[in-house]
Amino acid sequence: MKLYKIFLILMLLFTLFGCEEDPIIDPIIPTDPSEIIPTIEYNRALTIVDRAVDYAFAAETLNVYDNSADEDILYVNIEEFLSMIHEGVADLIIHRTSILSVSIRIMMDETHAYYLTLDFNASENTLHYSDFNFNQALYVEGESSYETDLKVVNGIYTEGQVEKLIDLDNYSMDIIQENNKYYIPLYLANLLLTSDALNVYQVHDTLYIVDDFAAFLDMPLSIPLDDAVNEQNLIESTFNYTALFMDHFYGLKDFYNVDSYLQELSDLNMDEATSIEGFDTLLQTYIYTLDDFHTSIIDYGLNGEQVEMVLPSEKFFEFITDLFLSGSFERTEDFRLIEYPDYYILELNAFTLETQDLLAQNLVDLDPEKDIYIDLTCNTGGSLIAALELVSYMTNDTIILDYSNPSTGEHYTEHYKVFEDRALDNTFYVLTSGATFSAANLFVSIVKDMDLALIFGQHTAGGAAAVAYTVLPNHLVMSYSTNLVFTNQ
Repeated sequence: MKLYKIFLILMLLFTLFGCEEDPIIDPIIPTDPSEIIPTIEYNRALTIVDRAVDYAFAAETLNVYDNSADEDILYVNIEEFLSMIHEGVADLIIHRTSILSVSIRIMMDETHAYYLTLDFNASENTLHYSDFNFNQALYVEGESSYETDLKVVNGIYTEGQVEKLIDLDNYSMDIIQENNKYYIPLYLANLLLTSDALNVYQVHDTLYIVDDFAAFLDMPLSIPLDDAVNEQNLIESTFNYTALFMDHFYGLKDFYNVDSYLQELSDLNMDEATSIEGFDTLLQTYIYTLDDFHTSIIDYGLNGEQVEMVLPSEKFFEFITDLFLSGSFERTEDFRLIEYPDYYILELNAFTLETQDLLAQNLVDLDPEKDIYIDLTCNTGGSLIAALELVSYMTNDTIILDYSNPSTGEHYTEHYKVFEDRALDNTFYVLTSGATFSAANLFVSIVKDMDLALIFGQHTAGGAAAVAYTVLPNHLVMSYSTNLVFTNQ
């Protein structure tokens, strides 16, 4: 079990989820809409467009359905959705009885397996996770997997409470079981069943599969809201989805001492917004109060051009100012080694998939008498493993990485080592700024923990979690800090 936990999260690091009993209704007597028994009807087939960079998908269409009790929200058959996305997730075992079970099997050795299962219970309207690391276990490496000489030589795992039950009634969402088939909203399937590496994004009759929103956003996503759409129901669905994903998938919930985002967002009257763009403005205002640069709105989606712009927080302005003052916008290369008569300056403006090769090509035949200044003043992050690669040129000792899953209370300590001494004999210094962020901030923390260099400059901007993206029911695209939170000090 402990070895499995180390193995499961390591996979993620190397890239970088009941209806009440049906009432008896006399058809002659008018009924309240809330009492109508939900029924599923076929709507149309969406055309699949594969915009993924690291994965290839063969599906050409996905059927979407209407739920009579959830107006203008598209539903999907869970098994059809999984069939569409199967090339980009782990192999799944699907078992259907009174509930629908989706399981991932991890082989611990030749004879022992560990199963992570997500149960969809329509009668109770609940999601039950046997292990809430299910989402991480969905991940499979794409074509651009990162090869590294770093190996985990030891690990310490502290157990937590991995089982989780999510009552969808709290978020006004439904699992519909009809004719032994299970249906959930498309936006919920995207959250629960695609892993942190993938998303689907619907535009009219097209469904895009995306693994890199930065590349995807070269197309305009601002979509006018159809006048025929029930806007209030869309606002309510967007509010409830935002609360659910932040309650269970947002990694800094405990850090901000929030008991319930459902209550937190309700206290801010987000559920009382009278327009989609009004909701977006309230959400943007709240996000800025978090001062979590990993969590931000990437695109507003429906009626995006009508959203009232909100001024960022003072901390964000300071971050942008530090980027300007550090000359970030004048630098055109992510990696540059500059030799001076008495020292070297290594400018690293991002940790990328190319960092490993660039280090191997440049950090050779250096004069050991010259100090090396590692300039991270313009480095806003990137690949964690690439950051560890740089540490391996500073020491032959084991590199220690600490991280946790706040949602389950699990904690991990991993020891990395390269079985080929390559540490340089030079003395190191690390330069930081208020723009040093994310993986660069973690690099600074590890260097400080291991006393590998003198660190000077400004306090870093923080950023201690892995990042993922989510798509809200109103098509708003958001990045957020996940439940993979790094704890090196």
